[in-house]
Amino acid sequence: MAEQRAVYARRREKLLAVLDAAGLVNDPLSVAGLYIWAAAKRPGGAAGGTVDGDPVGGSAAGDPVGGVAGDSGADAAGGVAGSNHDGGSVVEVPTGWDIVQACAELGIVVAPGDFYGEAGRDRVRISLTATDSAIDEAVRRLPHLPEVLRLG
Repeated sequence: MAEQRAVYARRREKLLAVLDAAGLVNDPLSVAGLYIWAAAKRPGGAAGGTVDGDPVGGSAAGDPVGGVAGDSGADAAGGVAGSNHDGGSVVEVPTGWDIVQACAELGIVVAPGDFYGEAGRDRVRISLTATDSAIDEAVRRLPHLPEVLRLG
């Protein structure tokens, strides 16, 4: 069991290392061993959307979506995703579904956070249960996410 935990920890570290380049932030409350909850960064670096209390889902049960990066979900840092106030101007923040679609265009499968309840809205859940080669490919592709989101 310790060996498998180490595998998931290694995969988590690889994916976390590219989230910033992908324009995403990890939920600091997410401590699940099988997935990462992520949301789009807002101007200033915070995540879009809110999570009331518990990170979405809270359990590792049922990672239903496979693929390059698996499924993903949420970030607890504040704000209302979709539109954020930035010194008087409204800045659009990608929704969870926008991220799902952009990831799909890159060949990365993630799950929309709202599959796991309202608190997951505007987030994605990235599974750590994909193969090492799939995780490595997702790590290579994720930095292109902002380009795809801008074109969408």
